[in-house]
Amino acid sequence: MESNSIKKKFVTTSFGKICYYGVGSESSPLFLAIHDSGVNNSGKVYHTFLYEYMIRFNSSWPLYMVALDCPGYGDSTGLRSVIRGFPEKFIREFINSIGKESCFILMGHSQGGNSIFNAAFQNSGITNFLVQDRPVCGGRSEEHTSEL
Repeated sequence: MESNSIKKKFVTTSFGKICYYGVGSESSPLFLAIHDSGVNNSGKVYHTFLYEYMIRFNSSWPLYMVALDCPGYGDSTGLRSVIRGFPEKFIREFINSIGKESCFILMGHSQGGNSIFNAAFQNSGITNFLVQDRPVCGGRSEEHTSEL
């Protein structure tokens, strides 16, 4: 059965209690969006994305769209360093906890974007497709700007 609303849910993992937002049929292939950066950032960043998917594509391209709060961000508990330090283990444990074996699409935003590539490098079967959304490319500090 299709979900016509964004649902906020929680699962408990070895990394903490993880909050996630999902839309679509839970039996459909998983499209997992991971955001990680900044104190106030979380899966809520993707509410508009989830809403747009629900309105425009859910009936014609059925996926289970999920945006999660990484450990220590948003409404999830745990250490913020988990997504960067243990990306494959965390992602695998999360997707298994929601009843999936892998992601159809794994999307990362910001530092989560780096983490999806590390996870796929460690476990090529974790996803079929990787999508990078606004990666962290590093910044220039004041001390190095004067050298340019």
